[in-house]
Amino acid sequence: DDLINCNPSQIKQACIAILVNASEAVAGIQGEIVMQTKNDANNIVLEIIDNGVGISPEDLPHVFEPFYSTKHQTSGIGLGLAIVHGIIQNHNGKIEIISELQKGANVRITLPLKNKN
Repeated sequence: DDLINCNPSQIKQACIAILVNASEAVAGIQGEIVMQTKNDANNIVLEIIDNGVGISPEDLPHVFEPFYSTKHQTSGIGLGLAIVHGIIQNHNGKIEIISELQKGANVRITLPLKNKN
């Protein structure tokens, strides 16, 4: 079994925040959200992939900044991904987003595996 050291409620909170963003990105279209995991000898990788509206190249570098939001017409206050970023960093992991406008987004979380010794 591949295990990670984590606070389960924080990882759950991070995943829910990403899934909420993905569901908003595919709202109104025949969208799809896929969660998948893979791992190597040192890490587990969780990907949450959607085929929604995507993130513009101008916005992408700022998505983890507190209070940065592109959801001005809705309820977004810009803390979701900032909190997710903090949670992942606190777990010695990394998060990256690969996105293209009108083609969706891939949020990739990499967390170190628990030492098997």
